[in-house]
Amino acid sequence: MEQLNVFQEHGGVLYTKAGRALITFFGYQIDTKEGRLTIRPTSVEVDMTVEEERVLQNYMQPLEAKHLYSKARSAINEMVLLDTNKTEKTLFLKKLNEEIGALINET
Repeated sequence: MEQLNVFQEHGGVLYTKAGRALITFFGYQIDTKEGRLTIRPTSVEVDMTVEEERVLQNYMQPLEAKHLYSKARSAINEMVLLDTNKTEKTLFLKKLNEEIGALINET
């Protein structure tokens, strides 16, 4: 098994190389359980050939509002389920609600 090397950059950004992939993440995006590492990365960059790039062009889709909605909803649900101070979660959820209301009024 290949040795896992994790490097830290400024601002707490971590990265590791796995095969042809460069994985960038923060400490809160990793979890270990029973000898398995799970990373929910900020980004993954994979070196690929011209032929591989051509194949992937068939699957690429533009980012749409519904994708961001789903991502935002997941993030909010994750905050709600977080095992932390209820007062702090409530404060952040109320602040998000206010900010969303302000954005709605701007559009």
